[in-house]
Amino acid sequence: MSNSRHKSRIAIFQSIYESELTNHAIVDSFTNVAESLKLSDSSKNFCSEIIGGIIKNKKEIDKMIESKATQFPIDQMPTVDLAILRLAIYEIDYHEDKQPIEVIINEAIEIAKAYGSNSSGAFINGVLAGIFNEPKK
Repeated sequence: MSNSRHKSRIAIFQSIYESELTNHAIVDSFTNVAESLKLSDSSKNFCSEIIGGIIKNKKEIDKMIESKATQFPIDQMPTVDLAILRLAIYEIDYHEDKQPIEVIINEAIEIAKAYGSNSSGAFINGVLAGIFNEPKK
């Protein structure tokens, strides 16, 4: 796993998380996060591309989450978990320059373990496995 890609994913996750909690635009939150993490220009470009895609596809991404996390409506889901799921789903399903699904899911689980609750890693794994292990229709 690329260390800069890992750092970028954390920056994206933190930006989504902050945006959800404060109702600031994700882009504004990202500006602050990028500065505090001292991201390189290439990492900032990667993050901006992913964030833009998440914003554009948020409704579809949330529908995918809701289809597999049926016991946790989006508005009741822990913000940490929701932010991680949005990032992982966008990167797997929409991003053109993507790493293997297993790598992205593993990264999502690791971020969940670092920032979420004790059950976040298992929850993230279950939702992502449910979405990406079924045949496409």
